[in-house]
Amino acid sequence: MLLSPITVNEAVLSSRIEGTQATLEEVLQQDAGIAQAPSRHDDIEEIANYRAAMRDAEQALEHRPMSLSLIKGVHQRLMHGVRGHDKQPGEFRVEQNWIGFAGSDIEHARFVPPSPLLLPQALEGWAAYLASEKDDPAIQVAVAHAQFEILHPFKDGNGRIGRMLIPLLLFQRKTLSRPMFYLSEYLEAHRDRYYDGLLSITEAGQWQNWVEFFLEAVVVQADANLAKARQILALYNELKQRVIEATHSQFAIPALDAFFVRPILNATDFAYHAGIENRVTANGILKQILAAGLILRLREAAGRTPAVFALPDLFNLESSVGRAQVCGFRAAWQGATTRRGWPRKEEQRRQAARKPCNRVRSGATQWVSVPGGANASTHAASRGPRSGQLSFLGSTSPRGGKSLADCVQSNRDKPTCVNHNQ
Repeated sequence: MLLSPITVNEAVLSSRIEGTQATLEEVLQQDAGIAQAPSRHDDIEEIANYRAAMRDAEQALEHRPMSLSLIKGVHQRLMHGVRGHDKQPGEFRVEQNWIGFAGSDIEHARFVPPSPLLLPQALEGWAAYLASEKDDPAIQVAVAHAQFEILHPFKDGNGRIGRMLIPLLLFQRKTLSRPMFYLSEYLEAHRDRYYDGLLSITEAGQWQNWVEFFLEAVVVQADANLAKARQILALYNELKQRVIEATHSQFAIPALDAFFVRPILNATDFAYHAGIENRVTANGILKQILAAGLILRLREAAGRTPAVFALPDLFNLESSVGRAQVCGFRAAWQGATTRRGWPRKEEQRRQAARKPCNRVRSGATQWVSVPGGANASTHAASRGPRSGQLSFLGSTSPRGGKSLADCVQSNRDKPTCVNHNQ
C-alpha cells in the first residue's frame, strides 16, 4: 500500500522517457474522474497501459518463468489502443528498424539493431540467458536490459518493456518480494548517460562502463527509494493518529489507507477502498477529515458526479522529493567512491563534460516511427556485428555521425532525434 504512489510515478517517468508529457498529478486526477486536457488523453492512456502491463506481468510470473511468449503478451497489453497500436503489438518485428536523426536513412543511421532474419536466433539466446542463474542478479539484469534494448525486438515500445524487465527479472530471481524496484527516475534524470552507455556497447564493446553505470543507478535509486518509503511511512504514522482523533470511527485506519493507495480519489472510490458499504458513513468520514484539514476537496459533488478529494501531504511528498533525492544520493555516491574503481582522471573528465543530474527537458526529444522496408532489412542482414559485441546479438552501428546523446544535447528545443520503427 505504501509503495502505491511510487508505482504510479514509475509508469509516468518510464513513459516520459519515450516522449509523453502527462504528469503524476494529471494521471491521478484522471483516475479520480477529473477529465484532463484533450492533449493529455493519449499520454495518460499510455501510462495506464504501462501500469496494467506491469500488473499482468507480475501475476504471470507467479505461475511461470519469464519467457518470450510472456514478454509478447505484456507488450500487447502495453500497446493496446494507444500510439503504436498499429505496429503489431505482441509480435516481434519482421522489418528492419534503426535509430538516427530525423529524415535519415539506414545508411546514415546511428544504430541499426539486428536484422529480422537474425532476430529469432538472437532472442532465443537472450531468453536462455534469462533462464540462467549463474550471474549475480543485478549484473544479469544489467546485461539482459542492455541486450534487449540492442535487439530492439518490437516495432514500438522497446524502451518501456526493457525498463519493465528490470524489476520483473529481479522478482524472478527472488531478489525482490514484489517487482516494485524502479530505475526510471534515475534513468530519466540521466538520460544522456543512459543512451551513451547503451551505444558504447555496440560501438566499442564497453560492457564494463555500462555495468558500472547500471549498478550505480541501482545503488543510488535504492537509497532514494528507501528514503522515500521511510518518509511515506513517517507521514502515514503521523496522519494515522490525527485521522483517529478527527473521526473516532472504526473506519479511521481504512479511510487513511484509501488515500495512501490513491492520493487523489473520488467519494465513490473512497468508500470502495475503505471498505465502507454505507454511503452516508463514508461521506461523514470524508467531511470529518476535511474539516480537520487533512485532505482537500478538488471538486464538489454535482448530481451523480461524486466529489473528488486529495491527500496533499502525500502527493507533495511523492512529486517533490524524487529527483532531488536521486541527484543528492548520486553526488554522495560519487564523492565517496568515485564510481567504485573508475580512474580519477576519467571521472574528472566525465564530470567536466556533464553536470550531475543534467538531463534533457521532458519532451524535448520526440521518438517517431517510420516503416523500414524490405531493402533496409536485406542491407542490414548483409553486415556482421561489430567487434567487441556478443556474437548472438548480431547488431550493427554504422560509423560516423554524432552519438544519440550528442543529438539530444545539441537539439534540446526541437525534435530531431528519430527512432525509426521504434
